[in-house]
Amino acid sequence: METDPVLNDFLFANISPAATTRYTLRLGERKEEQKSSGIWISTAAGSTAAISAAGGTVFPILDERCQFFIRELYSPPDNEGELLRKGIFNPDNDRLAIENHCEKAMLATDGQHGFIRLEFGDRIHFKKGPKLKLCSNLT
Repeated sequence: METDPVLNDFLFANISPAATTRYTLRLGERKEEQKSSGIWISTAAGSTAAISAAGGTVFPILDERCQFFIRELYSPPDNEGELLRKGIFNPDNDRLAIENHCEKAMLATDGQHGFIRLEFGDRIHFKKGPKLKLCSNLT
């Protein structure tokens, strides 16, 4: 299933806000099993909102890159490696994917404007949508 084009951001999380979100995160060849409160994924247009408040980077509005930011990542005490906590990717060249390991999860699109229910094993991939054409009636 494909979503309608998203202008600002996505939030992947457990359907229950109090539950741990479990998933596999893939960025290019790197793959990690993670537990957290969820993941923000943002375009440049959305970079000044929730992802910025969480600690992400504000991008110039015409920047073609996207970013992700893990919310409250659980890192076990015996973890020896550096976990992916945030990153910048170009959806034309880099593949960011999430495999849901929650019984029930959700993907919110552009804040409250879209909501997709996810089941265990569902996979999410991010790609660039069509360019927007803005029209103005101002003269």
